[in-house]
Amino acid sequence: MSWGAVSGDRWVRDEQVPPSRDDKDTFVSEASAGGLLLVDVSRPRHTIRGRLGLLIDGAVERALESRGAPPPGAAALSNQAGQLSDQIRRAGVTGSTGLAIWLPCLTDLAVNGALDAADSESLRFWLRAGEGVSVRVGLDSENLGLSVYLPPVTLASVLAAAASTDDVDSSDAGDDSRPSHTDLVSAERHDEDSESAHDEDSELAPDQDVASASGDAGAPVEADGLDDAPAAHAAAETTDDFTDGHAAPAAAPADDSLAESARAMAQTIEDGGDTGWLKDALMELSTPPPRATVEDDADDARVSALMPPVPLPPRPPRLDLRFAAEPESDEPPVVVEKTRPKLDAETLRKLEGCARELRAASGPKPLAVVERLFANAYVPIRAALDRGAEAPSLAETADEWAKSFEKSYTDAFDALRVRAKRPPMVVDVPEIALRVSRLHGARATQMLLVDGLRYDLGDAVNERLRALVGQRAACAERFLLWSALPTTTAVQLELIGRGPQGLRDLASEVNEDLVVARGRKASMIRRLKTGHREVLKLDAVEAHLAEPGGADATGFDAVADEVAQRIAAHFEGLQPRTLVMVFGDHGFQLQKDGEGPWKARSGGGSPEEVLVPAFAWLVGAVH
Repeated sequence: MSWGAVSGDRWVRDEQVPPSRDDKDTFVSEASAGGLLLVDVSRPRHTIRGRLGLLIDGAVERALESRGAPPPGAAALSNQAGQLSDQIRRAGVTGSTGLAIWLPCLTDLAVNGALDAADSESLRFWLRAGEGVSVRVGLDSENLGLSVYLPPVTLASVLAAAASTDDVDSSDAGDDSRPSHTDLVSAERHDEDSESAHDEDSELAPDQDVASASGDAGAPVEADGLDDAPAAHAAAETTDDFTDGHAAPAAAPADDSLAESARAMAQTIEDGGDTGWLKDALMELSTPPPRATVEDDADDARVSALMPPVPLPPRPPRLDLRFAAEPESDEPPVVVEKTRPKLDAETLRKLEGCARELRAASGPKPLAVVERLFANAYVPIRAALDRGAEAPSLAETADEWAKSFEKSYTDAFDALRVRAKRPPMVVDVPEIALRVSRLHGARATQMLLVDGLRYDLGDAVNERLRALVGQRAACAERFLLWSALPTTTAVQLELIGRGPQGLRDLASEVNEDLVVARGRKASMIRRLKTGHREVLKLDAVEAHLAEPGGADATGFDAVADEVAQRIAAHFEGLQPRTLVMVFGDHGFQLQKDGEGPWKARSGGGSPEEVLVPAFAWLVGAVH
């Protein structure tokens, strides 16, 4: 990482002395002198724990926006490294040579003095980026006491390390007064490749070989004395069969002369003492074990004649990742069907009251009545049906009202778009945001489009956002907007850029080449240029719906949590008295073909696709 120099006109890299609290001024001055774009990240609160990377990205985007940088390019959607390269490129357009990022105190994000895995990964990425010439990173000195997580390792490497530790422990557990099991086995392994390197005339006699191999009775046997031994000293293969406190069986002698020599040498050794183990080994060598069959493999579990019967401590049990085989059964497998949520009596009573309202609303109705029926009667019924509730009568009523709405809106849209008097639409978001900003005395205004945010999901996001921001921001007003047909993101962005006049001159075909961010980038707020206006866009909802199983309404609560947390993190870096208009461009309708998965459809004229929410949030300096 890189720190701003305390003195001089250069950058100090890998400095051992951390900066003090007053070094931020030095960092800022050095960034200005170096032609870098200063990114001053605001101190995060605990509500954005786990999203430090998004907070830094938002601060970089705001700094670029203040310098008039162009919108992000296609490379910003690839990965985090591609986004950083795109940000450096855009900073160069504004005349800056790179980025200078100052990270404030991050203690509020820590739990028990440690950042979580996501924040640790983000911090490691920016510190690595700070080692380059185009990015400089400065840290508040209070961060040096925080603990961070290192990159994760695979389970296979953990198991391998545990296995190697077990081998070392078992080798160290033996008696130090005599050779260990590991030392003897490793000494007795036969190197087949070295046989050609020795001359046949230099081979030792059997008794000479045993004598030289014995050496000091208390020292481990050296391998040099065993390489040239006869076939009785061939390589021994160690297996897990010799790990339960039993010694490995000795190999049979190659011929009778070796057995006689071993017996004669054993008789010259006194019983007991430090050399008693060698006498036992030689006596065992002179008595070959009986063979079961002639076809036994000579390479299976053979050990050297010098292998003493040293009992080994039992190894600790290893982690077994194998699963026990299920017993075979002639009975067919039981198919567990996904249980549908049951409606309690109170909820069912309220939904039946909503259905009565929809059935009573026959004939032409004013727009205000239609909006009230949609928000108070249709949305609760449709939300319960999408989550799998079984209520045939409610489904019939909701489908009938939805078909009537779709037919009426489709027939009246051509006439509606040329009239001066019409309901508030998505195309009117810039004018609505400007009016609300003047009304509440806001100093800046932003338009944040959440792609695919339908009405019920928007309500859930707004409630969660209210709990996250607390007194930091307040919802000033809320609206119900109508989307133009067809209800697609490309059409709504085109109309926002062109204004109400574009609604009258709307062409039949609009370019649908609109990139929707996927994966991690779907949780990032990015800027789009439409006409002479700039719109912030969040693709979390649309990206979730495109995933396999993403259209299941039971997972919408998690989507609402993600969107609310991302918007709350965006609020953290805004200046006081900033008004953010959070709105949806279109909704979606859930459809299901038989027993297949749910699918999300947009572009039609159903109530869920046409009517979308909008919330005006005033950030900072709120009483």
